[in-house]
Amino acid sequence: MLREDLLVFLATVFHIINVGLVIIGLQVIFIGVVPDMYIAVLSTVYWIPILVFSPLWGYLADATGQYKKIMTSTLVLFAAITYMHAVFTDYVSILILRFLSGLFSAAYT
Repeated sequence: MLREDLLVFLATVFHIINVGLVIIGLQVIFIGVVPDMYIAVLSTVYWIPILVFSPLWGYLADATGQYKKIMTSTLVLFAAITYMHAVFTDYVSILILRFLSGLFSAAYT
């Protein structure tokens, strides 16, 4: 049980660090390229799906009882989408990726 607790703790810490570092990196990349309001939208478009979908992910986990599978699969998808931020560098693609990151991150919050 101690090992599982440690893994959950580490996953949570890396998840929180990831969210902060990605938005700072995106601000650096897009500063001077797009208006400041568009940079703020990159952060907002991440948090809106979390507010909307977090209760839905919770209901799905409670209804199925598959907490670990849902958390693990959404965390893997979140990591893959975060990696895709390096592949797609135009603003619209990043905006879509931020929305999808929020969607899958909502299962973990």
